[in-house]
Amino acid sequence: MNNKIYKQFQNNIRASPRFHHRIPKYNFLVNTIQNPSFRFGLFITTFSSVYLLSLIKAQQSDVEIMRLGAAGSLTILTQESIFYFVDAVNIRSKLLHENIHINEMIKRIFKADGIYGLFKGYSATFYSSSVSGYFYFFMYKGIKVQMKDYFQPKTAHGNALIYASASIIAEFLSLIIYYPYELIKVRLLTSNEKYQYRNVSDAIIKIIRKDSIHGLYRGSSAFSLAYIGQYSIQMTIYELYIDYIVRKYGYRVLKDNETSYIVKGSVIGALFAAQFTNCLEVVVVRQQSGSKLNAQQIFKEEGLHILTKGIGAKCILASLQSTAFFISIHYFGKLFNTSLHDEIEE
Repeated sequence: MNNKIYKQFQNNIRASPRFHHRIPKYNFLVNTIQNPSFRFGLFITTFSSVYLLSLIKAQQSDVEIMRLGAAGSLTILTQESIFYFVDAVNIRSKLLHENIHINEMIKRIFKADGIYGLFKGYSATFYSSSVSGYFYFFMYKGIKVQMKDYFQPKTAHGNALIYASASIIAEFLSLIIYYPYELIKVRLLTSNEKYQYRNVSDAIIKIIRKDSIHGLYRGSSAFSLAYIGQYSIQMTIYELYIDYIVRKYGYRVLKDNETSYIVKGSVIGALFAAQFTNCLEVVVVRQQSGSKLNAQQIFKEEGLHILTKGIGAKCILASLQSTAFFISIHYFGKLFNTSLHDEIEE
């Protein structure tokens, strides 16, 4: 009751002619600050400035994992931005109760939302990619180097275990940052008519008010398996492939044809990972979009279609993202004088 009286008192003061008469020159400033578009633009500008400054500082750092973290952050941001529209098609196709061709899905999106339908929720990806990408590569490189120094692996199997372990640990920790934004992105893409989020910060506030902090991690179990599986399989196969090329042909051959080998390793790793994780992604998207069913119930309802639903878009997306991912980390690594792979450090 007291809160209602206080709010009414504030409204009466703001509405009074005397209030506006005494400080009219501040009215425009107050209205501007209260404008959601202005606040959103101010936040984006501040975030981008701080991010750019952190990249500059990292490039000048003597700590190699800091430099790789910065290169990795740019890599994830570039990859997610370029292929965001493919991901939008992939996500929206997994909510349908039928399998349709990717071209038909794009036509449906254009008919419903126009080109904007392919880029809804991008701001969530911008925030999550820049921060979690930095954290992931920082952790991955650090853990991998420490494990190699400790275990001194002599075989491909030993290296595979180290690559997979380092990737799984780094992915798990980075998901704490990444997942809430991914949840918001999916809802903005698929069901914002239900949730009515104005922007990312509004979404976070509404989710916490309704479901507490746990609401930000709804569906995270299945997502963690899919996400960690995708990137761990992809990373392990890629690193093993590069190791194989170095052992068989030598470092000089790899160096002379590095782009070609990076693309081949990227695509092989991506296609293997996509086949294993596609069904889990169906579960994730349905749960993130508001389904009350658990994973077992979704598997039962979908049947064998869960293995192929959206698989075309998934394979295309995974291959393109993986190629962009490993090429970007290689060349951004050169910019920051570092490398993902131990044999290519300069």
